[in-house]
Amino acid sequence: MHYFRANAWANREQLRSRTNEWAWEQPECQEQILELRRAVRHAAFAGLPALRQCQILTNLANQLNKIGRFIDAVETYDRALSLNSKFGMARGNRGIAHSHYARVLYDSGQSIFMLAVAHESLTAAVAEDAFYEGPGYAAAQETFRERAAQIESRVNINGSLKLRNKKYSAGRSAAERRCRNWCLRNRLFINPLNDLGAMSIAAHDVLTLPSLTVSIAGGTAVPGVIGFFNQMKQEFVSARLL
Repeated sequence: MHYFRANAWANREQLRSRTNEWAWEQPECQEQILELRRAVRHAAFAGLPALRQCQILTNLANQLNKIGRFIDAVETYDRALSLNSKFGMARGNRGIAHSHYARVLYDSGQSIFMLAVAHESLTAAVAEDAFYEGPGYAAAQETFRERAAQIESRVNINGSLKLRNKKYSAGRSAAERRCRNWCLRNRLFINPLNDLGAMSIAAHDVLTLPSLTVSIAGGTAVPGVIGFFNQMKQEFVSARLL
C-alpha cells in the first residue's frame, strides 16, 4: 500500500504543469520519501518478493538522490543490489548518484576515481545481463549511456580503477585490524571513498575542509569554522571508537 501511495504521489508530481526542482518545499517528493520509508520499515517488508523490495528501495534512493542526499542514496541502491545485483535501475541510478558525488569533491584524485566507479555502474545498467521489469525503460537506458559516454570522454577508466586493487595496511595489531575492517564494512570512516565500499585505501579519516580565503582585517587569519569542523570530527571518531 505504501509503495503504491508513493507511486501515486510521483504521478501527481508529473501531472503538475510547472516543477521547480530547486524549490525548498516539494510536497510530492516529501510524501514519496515518507511512504517509501514506511514501506521499508514495515514488518512485512522482508517477506515481499525480492523484485518488489528492489523497486521500493530504488525508488526511495532516487528521491534521496534528487534532493541532494546522494550518500544515503548510494547506500540504499547498494541495499537493492544486494537483493538482485543485476537490477538495472539501481545500477544506473547509482552511477548517476556517484557522478553527482564526484562533482562536489574538492580532491581531484578522489573525484576521478569516483567517476570511474560511476561509469562502471552506468555501463552495467545497459549490459545484456541487466534486469528490467519489462519494456518502457528505453529512455532511462539512453540516459545511462549518455552519462557513461560523458565520463569516458574525460576519465581514464581502466587506469583509475586500478586504485581499487591496491592493498593498504589495516593496522599492526589484530584488534586494530578488526576495528578498521568493521569501520570499513559499515562505512564509518570520514572518507568519501568509504562510501564506495570496504576498500583498504579508505581506512583513514582524510576528509577535511577545502581551501578557504579569509580577510585578516579582524586580527586573525584562522576562521572559526576550522575549529568547529575539527571538533565535529573528534566527537564522531570518539563515538565510533566507543
